[in-house]
Amino acid sequence: MKRSMMTAAAAAILGLSMATSAFGQQSNAAAYEKLVTEHAAANVNVKFILKAEGQEQESEIPGVMIEKTGLVLASTMGLGEMDSRFGGVAISPTQIKVLIGEDTQGIDAKMIARDSDLALGWFQIEKADEKGYAFLDFAQGAPAVGGDTLMVVSQMGKFFHRANVVTEGKVACVTSKPRRLLIPSISLVTADFGVPVFDAQSRPVGLFTAVLPDKDEYQSSPRVLNEIQQSVPGFKMIVPADEIVAATKRAKETAASNPPAAPEAPADEKPGETPGSPAAPK
Repeated sequence: MKRSMMTAAAAAILGLSMATSAFGQQSNAAAYEKLVTEHAAANVNVKFILKAEGQEQESEIPGVMIEKTGLVLASTMGLGEMDSRFGGVAISPTQIKVLIGEDTQGIDAKMIARDSDLALGWFQIEKADEKGYAFLDFAQGAPAVGGDTLMVVSQMGKFFHRANVVTEGKVACVTSKPRRLLIPSISLVTADFGVPVFDAQSRPVGLFTAVLPDKDEYQSSPRVLNEIQQSVPGFKMIVPADEIVAATKRAKETAASNPPAAPEAPADEKPGETPGSPAAPK
């Protein structure tokens, strides 16, 4: 009798465990599908040429469309941000193109603003889309606290036709200094800089980037980078959604107050001359 009761109890516990596991799998599957369906289309890639020491190199970094007019946000960690923070020359990308979906050619764009403190850059597509581009609205974001579930949807490489990949983790810590940041659990370290981060309800909570010390702070304490990496593997930090909104507003104001520079004159022309005009008097 006792054995049969124990067997029945064990079966009940096992059944409950299996039901809970199945429910968790179904819940995750639904959450993953919702995330990909609602937000994956806003993920883009920014392709550009970097010129350094007389050499040119083609590169790509992930980004996210944040306005239907074609405004793209990306992390500048892929633009030599680490070097420029510590005495190097900030490298400006040229021949910028935004790749949407499986597009390999890209749409012409220009970099309109850069925030070195947050390692963020804003790119504007030059060709408008009649229906508007799919975008992610950080103004509809949600706050997150320690222990909250985080999800990231990113893209695999060209070989896998940029298939969408969902990675799940947690908020390991929320910092207040040097500024408010969400520190992700180590399971999210594989995510790229410039990729948006969501909560379990598919609401945006921030974007992966890196907040680094400035040159003076680094020179006064060279060990600071080691200390950061020991606490934050891969320097992967999440700037909260409301900070993204505020930074974007500043970036657009900066871009509006700085009109684009005039195109460079060809090498065979002298300053002050226009094509076909007589040479300036000596």
